[in-house]
Amino acid sequence: MHGFCAYRKATPTPQRVVEKSGSSIEMNVWLNDQRGVVMKIFKAVLVGSLIAFSGLAAAQNCPYDPRCISNPYGAGNPYGPIMNPYAPNSATNPYATEAPRLYDSQGNYHGQLSTNPYAPDSTSNPYGRYGNPYSPDSLNNPYGAGNPYNPGLIYVVPVK
Repeated sequence: MHGFCAYRKATPTPQRVVEKSGSSIEMNVWLNDQRGVVMKIFKAVLVGSLIAFSGLAAAQNCPYDPRCISNPYGAGNPYGPIMNPYAPNSATNPYATEAPRLYDSQGNYHGQLSTNPYAPDSTSNPYGRYGNPYSPDSLNNPYGAGNPYNPGLIYVVPVK
């Protein structure tokens, strides 16, 4: 077959022969032998942590919580009080007079959840305190209150 080999014969990794005997050299040889075991342990820890953290990410999505905007049958209902585009206190009505308020877990106010770009407290106002991407109080600022790695929750509180 003109020099083509269908399989390759496994060759052992060449070991370095050292004439001296000492604890550091013996330790290096032992570590080289244990490399496969360490990699298996590392892979197991990596896979375990990925499974654990993917569960946390799914828990933050909250598709079954009735107070969560991600739940289409709860607070995220397109015809419910928060998401209805025709309701006067809706987040998606650009003419809403009483849009829902946003609070973090410490009780700090983060503006109104509104699509109105002219309302002073709206998260859609790019020049306001709570919509400006450079304001530390804005959820649109990825380095401030809108940091995606922030473990705190943001609560949507409808106005009654």
